[in-house]
Amino acid sequence: MPLKIKEIARLAGVSPSTVSRVLNERECITERTRQKVLNIIKETDYRPNSIAKSLKVKSTKAICLLLPNIQNPAYAPITQGVEDEARENGYTVVLCNTSEDPAIEKNYIDKMQSLMIDGFISCAITGRHTYLTSVKNSGVPVVLCARYNKEDVGNFEICSIDNFRASRLICNYLIERGYRKVALALGDESIMYSQERYRGYRRALEDHGVEFDERLVMHFEKHNRDFYQKTIDLIDSGLQFDSIFCTSDGKALYVIRALHQKGYRIPEDVGVIGFDNIDVSALIQPPLTTVSQQPYEGGRTACRALIRQIEYKRKYGTLPQPQFHEMEPELIIRQSTK
Repeated sequence: MPLKIKEIARLAGVSPSTVSRVLNERECITERTRQKVLNIIKETDYRPNSIAKSLKVKSTKAICLLLPNIQNPAYAPITQGVEDEARENGYTVVLCNTSEDPAIEKNYIDKMQSLMIDGFISCAITGRHTYLTSVKNSGVPVVLCARYNKEDVGNFEICSIDNFRASRLICNYLIERGYRKVALALGDESIMYSQERYRGYRRALEDHGVEFDERLVMHFEKHNRDFYQKTIDLIDSGLQFDSIFCTSDGKALYVIRALHQKGYRIPEDVGVIGFDNIDVSALIQPPLTTVSQQPYEGGRTACRALIRQIEYKRKYGTLPQPQFHEMEPELIIRQSTK
C-alpha cells in the first residue's frame, strides 16, 4: 500500500499542509523543512497522486504534439526541439500521429482534453480546421507549427518560415545559375505551404522573364513515391527541362531515382533542388541542394510559445495575444545543382 501525505508528514514531523507545499514547490517554507520532507520522500520512495494533483492545480504539465505523418523525416527535428524545450521546463510531450485524417485528429484532441492536457502544438492541419479553432476559442492554448492558413494569422500563435519567400529564394538561385526550364514537383495543394511554394516558384520565373509552362508541373496525388513515375512520364513526354524544384526532400529522392534510371547525370544534365534539409539529403548521390526551415529551433520556439500561453492563462485566466514567430530559411548548397 503506497504511503499517503499524512504518513509522510508524521515521519517528517511536520503538518500534511507543509508536505503539500513541498510537493507543489511553494516558497512559503524554510529550506531546512523542505529538505527534511524531501529526504523522507526519497527514503520511502513516495509517489504523489498525479491525477489528484492535476485536479488541484489544474495542470498536468503535459502537452500534445500533433503530427501529420510520423514516417516523414521532416518532422523528426521539430519533435526533438519540442521535447527538449518541454523537458527543460518540466513538461512531458504526448505524441499523436493523425495520418492526415481530420477524424483521427479530432479523436486525439478529444482524448487529450479529457486527460486535462495543458495545450496543443499542431503540425497536422490540412485545409480548414474548425475543430481546432473551437478548442482554441474555448481557452485551450494552441500553437500551429509549420502548417497554418492565412486566416490563422492573428488568431493563432504560429511558428513557421515564409514559404513564399523560401521558394522564391530557391528558384531565384536555380535561374541565376543558368537554369531556364525549371520543372516543379509540387506538394498537396490543400495545404497552404504548398500553395505558397507554388506561388514563390511562379514569382521567381516572372522576376527573371522565364515563361511559365504548366506541363512542367508535376502535381501531388497520394504519395511522394508517385513522383518517381511522374518524373519518368515527364521525361518520356519529350518536354524540355533542365532542372526540377521539389517542394520537399522526400519528393526529390524519388525524382533523383527516376533521373538516374533514365540515364540523366545530376547536375550535368539536370539540376535538382529540394526543400527541408532532412538528414538523408546530405547522404544521397549527389548530395542534395535544399533549404532548411530551421526545424529544431522551430520546435523549441513553438514549445516556448505554448508554455508562455499556459503560464499566462494560469496567471491571468485568459490567453495572451497570439504572436507570429517567423523562422529564417537557409539555402544549403550541395552538388545536385551547378
